[in-house]
Amino acid sequence: DEVPEGAAALKKKLRDTLRLLSNNPKMPADVRLEHERRIEALNLQIAEKQVDQTEQKMATKYRMVRFFESKKADRRLKVFFRQNPNWEQIEEQKKEVESLQLDLAYIQHFPKTLKYISLYPNENADD
Repeated sequence: DEVPEGAAALKKKLRDTLRLLSNNPKMPADVRLEHERRIEALNLQIAEKQVDQTEQKMATKYRMVRFFESKKADRRLKVFFRQNPNWEQIEEQKKEVESLQLDLAYIQHFPKTLKYISLYPNENADD
C-alpha cells in the first residue's frame, strides 16, 4: 500500500520532472511522453490534495455551527410533531414537516468545500 504524500512532496516531484524535461531536449520520444504523463498525473494529485485540504479546513471551521443547527432542526421537528399529532391530515402541516426535514437534510449534506450558510442566523440563545 502506498503511503499518502503531502502536497509539498508532490510539488517537488513535479518541479523535478519539469526540470528534467527542460534540461534534456534530446530525450527519446517514449521517455519524454512518459514524463509528460507523469506531469499530468502529478498535477491531478496536487489538485486533489488542495481540495482535500480545503474540505478539511471548512469542515473543522463550521463543525460547531452545523452541530448546533442540526440540534435546532431536530428540536423544531420534535416540537412540531408533539404539537401536531394529526399533521398527516392537514396539507399545510405536511408542507411544514417537509420544510423542516429539508432543513435537516441541508445541514447534514451541505458540501464540505464551501462556506456554510446558516439556516438560523442571529437567533436568540434561548431558542
